[in-house]
Amino acid sequence: MASLKFRFLLLFAAFLPCVAMSAFAEPGAQNDYAESLAAKAKDEKLWDDKYWHILMHYRKNLLWGVNSEVADKKFYNSPDGQHNPKEELEATLRAFFLPVAETPNGEEHPQCNFPARLKWLSKRLNIDASQLPNPKCERLEHWLASLNVNRVTLVFASYYIASPASMFGHTFLRLDRETSGADLELMDYGVGYAANMDTENPVLMAYKGMFGLFDGVFSTFPYYMKVQQYGNMESRDMWEYQLSLTDEQINGLLLHLWEVGSVRFRYFYFRENCAFELLALLESGNPDLRLTDQFQTATVPTQTVKALYTEKNLVARRIYRPSLTTRLELARKNMDESQTRVFKGLVSGKNLSDIPEYAPLSDEKKAATLDAFLDYQQYSVTRSRKDENEGLVKHSRNVLIERSGLPGKTEEPVPNNAKGPEEGHDSNKAALGFGANNAGGFERVSLRPAYNDLLSYWAGYSENSQIIYFDGSARIYNQTGKAVLEQFSLVDLVSITPYDPLYGGTSWRVGFGFRNLRDLGCEACDSFYVNFGDGYAVRAPFYHGAVMYALLVANGETAQKFDLGYRFGAGADAGILIEESDAWKTQVFGKGLRHFYGNVSNEYEYGVKQRYAMNKNTEFVLSLSRINDDNEAALSFGAYF
Repeated sequence: MASLKFRFLLLFAAFLPCVAMSAFAEPGAQNDYAESLAAKAKDEKLWDDKYWHILMHYRKNLLWGVNSEVADKKFYNSPDGQHNPKEELEATLRAFFLPVAETPNGEEHPQCNFPARLKWLSKRLNIDASQLPNPKCERLEHWLASLNVNRVTLVFASYYIASPASMFGHTFLRLDRETSGADLELMDYGVGYAANMDTENPVLMAYKGMFGLFDGVFSTFPYYMKVQQYGNMESRDMWEYQLSLTDEQINGLLLHLWEVGSVRFRYFYFRENCAFELLALLESGNPDLRLTDQFQTATVPTQTVKALYTEKNLVARRIYRPSLTTRLELARKNMDESQTRVFKGLVSGKNLSDIPEYAPLSDEKKAATLDAFLDYQQYSVTRSRKDENEGLVKHSRNVLIERSGLPGKTEEPVPNNAKGPEEGHDSNKAALGFGANNAGGFERVSLRPAYNDLLSYWAGYSENSQIIYFDGSARIYNQTGKAVLEQFSLVDLVSITPYDPLYGGTSWRVGFGFRNLRDLGCEACDSFYVNFGDGYAVRAPFYHGAVMYALLVANGETAQKFDLGYRFGAGADAGILIEESDAWKTQVFGKGLRHFYGNVSNEYEYGVKQRYAMNKNTEFVLSLSRINDDNEAALSFGAYF
């Protein structure tokens, strides 16, 4: 027996080194294999590949080298990965071979953190999967399975001039499930990119946004939340662009979304913003797309929608989702007199039994009228106090009971002139012109990077609104040869919203910048001004397509020309905007200011402007005006680009 034990121990001792060698040979072999892959990547200079730069969000610096937009260290495997594509690629390769047992507690294995990089490098270097460690990426697998995406849709929410962050519109992606349909897409998830705002100060907000001092982050959210926010609460129309991406491309996009979903970017208001990063995300799915290359200085959401159409067959389908107020307005326009009386009666709080015009209506007209009222109730609930909601809900419940006994869903009206942002003019504008006033003839030049004015071709934009940034114009007088700054508007925002008894509506304007003083007899005197106004507008009863407006305005200015260096005043700004057709638009205007504090003076201007658009990107503008005692006529040709 002792002899048998001795023989067993000898056999075990002889076999032990083999076990040890087998246990420790695999990591060594893996390290050798990783180094061979790094050598192969070096030979092929994979770090210069466009797709590697897409995955790492590298952008060329102004002078030399590159820099990644991602400002989060956990996005990189190399300490210098943000600036060095070569070191990051080599470090990433080695990280993929980290033994699973050596993964730090509470952290995911690099293969689980960077699946898009693993997928691409495996394909480019023909990596033998059996040589790689095999971690369990349960969170990633569960996330992909729960999304179950088979289509990607880009969504554009129209302009919201009341918010600086949304006045140019907003874009995000929707991840459509295989089970999605017309009624189920609200349950799909959206993907957005936005700045983490840590201040409500508008000056700080502008400063930090311009210089990339906000953190930018990706987020996912149920699509119905955005429909509620944009379409119902903020009355913004939405456009959905279903994209033609293969299953493989969708998978690549999702894997990269996983990589960037929890890291911080540097958010820049003008370029690397919500619209730009979504285009970069699309390129991670299909690197053959050339979307971000189209934006070198500024990225505007409307222009990114247009960029989709520069790629052949990328947009498979476009769907218009009118806002709650758009649907309500169209429904009211389609009502006959009896329906209108029923609708007004319900709005005033009457029961259906107390409205004699209701019973004679056809079932279809009853359904359409009740649907319109329920839309109005939904609009009211989002804007009312909690104590007011109880009465609204009770009134709606009685209407819902009546509605349940009528025919099914009525067809939602769609405006005949609904045009998406891709059908609007481009955002930059340059203009050349000439004119004459009491000082003689002059030539005029102007340039602005954004966006549209009250006379612009409005298809694809908010009607009767003006969003202008950094708009500069100058003129040269023929007699003196002197160049004069007309104005340089840093910001000039105008919203002319016709008042509606149903849901109100105010009009307003705000602006600041530099302008030439025309009221003091000085040809080349400039001031810095700040003005704002508030008032009302109504649709003109004498002409369909005309809007009349009147605002009370306040103005403050500082200039060397003033005896005291400043002046403050108030006055009025009124006019009529007439849309004769898509090509023709007229503005008749008059405004006056009484500067009663500081440099006391009066200032007034009245006249007419006429715009003729040859197409969406070219226009002529004729203006005739009187500014104090100076008569002026001018004609200009403008081009959007």
